[in-house]
Amino acid sequence: MEPSPLPLPLPVSAGTAAVEAGLQPAPRWRRMIGAPIKFLFGMLLVQSPLGAVILTGWTGRLMQRVALRTWWRAARRQGYAGSFHQFAQEDAATSGHARWPNYFVRQNFAQTVSRQPLISGRLRAITAGLFRSLWDNGRLGVQMLLNTALVILPSLLLMWSGWFTGWQISFNKGYEHFAVGASVSWLGILLFIAGMFYVPMALARQAATGDWRRFYDFKLVRGLVKRAWLGHALLAAGYVAASFPVMLMTAAPTFFGKDLPGDAVVSPEEVRQSLQSYYFYCAFWILPAFVTLRSLSAMLYARTVVKAVQSGAVSQECLTETEWKTLHRLNLLNDIRPPDRSIWTRVALWFGTRAGRYTGGILTAIAWFGVLVLPTYIGTFVNYRFAFSWLNQPLVLLPWFNHLPAYIESQWYPLAVAALVLFLAWRASRLVHWVKRRSRSDAAPGRSHP
Repeated sequence: MEPSPLPLPLPVSAGTAAVEAGLQPAPRWRRMIGAPIKFLFGMLLVQSPLGAVILTGWTGRLMQRVALRTWWRAARRQGYAGSFHQFAQEDAATSGHARWPNYFVRQNFAQTVSRQPLISGRLRAITAGLFRSLWDNGRLGVQMLLNTALVILPSLLLMWSGWFTGWQISFNKGYEHFAVGASVSWLGILLFIAGMFYVPMALARQAATGDWRRFYDFKLVRGLVKRAWLGHALLAAGYVAASFPVMLMTAAPTFFGKDLPGDAVVSPEEVRQSLQSYYFYCAFWILPAFVTLRSLSAMLYARTVVKAVQSGAVSQECLTETEWKTLHRLNLLNDIRPPDRSIWTRVALWFGTRAGRYTGGILTAIAWFGVLVLPTYIGTFVNYRFAFSWLNQPLVLLPWFNHLPAYIESQWYPLAVAALVLFLAWRASRLVHWVKRRSRSDAAPGRSHP
């Protein structure tokens, strides 16, 4: 595989400004105030499909920062003296990661504007950077969603079809055809488990490199998964633990209103308000669980890549240009082995053997099966929802957990709105690029003008 020349998702110009301006770490009081505000805004985002796409892209940029911090920590253990903030600002391509990603304005927005000497330049910088992070979040979120859906969505469609077929057979008493629904469901389950052996590590590689095409480095990703069976099994266990509260939240609306008298009349608007409040509070779990699990996958990818490169299992040519430069700056491309091996290191090495790989594979498959059974099969059995409850796993695809009854609002409507907005934004960006190309070609020297 040839190294990718593509840059990180963040604009290089923002990094250059930070390097020249000497961006300082944010004060502690600002971080203490900003963190709850960002968390609350993230809760608002996951109330709609469009907002969930933006949050997915924001999480991808955070995964990139987590990978950089993981490599920096590995370098610190081997003698690197600088802080992460200093390391990030040493290069324009990474300086945007000195702080957490923004939702709206571009990274290092204030420094980029203040370094402009003229008022006109500052106005242009404000106009160009006011919604730059929003655009980066949406673009990266669409890329990550489409890549994940290409691998996972076919299995979810099969499971939904199998569930629907099983209920139809039960209602029509056609039990002699029981194997039809069961076989379709099991085929979907097996495909989902197989896909989840690949998706977390592939998404982490996509986020760390900033190139959506690196998601499809099948040989490299498969080799990294085989080298990190223990970490992959622990990551799958984390998904199972996070899925148990999702199952409870899925089933809970079934028991709403059980204490009301039998002749009580509840209007659809009252139901809407009650459920919207309920699903908003569910984001207290969905949001941190989604972000934490993806950050852990980025950490696992970064650790595995370093060990694989240092041991020679992965050649440096398999790294993208940005990865190679970062590891080279941190002096992590050499074959450096720890002087002693703790019990956890010996366990991890055992999982690299043939017996360990088989054991880790079985445990991981059981864990991914639990991710399906808890929120999907058990939760849907208690509280059946429409098709999208099958087609979206909130901890795997979109962190959107808002399922109003069909008689109140069709769930396909917000999906259609999100798709339309994203399509129009994409076409608008293509138009802007076309206008810029025409302007540059018209201004080229030697071109005759009428």
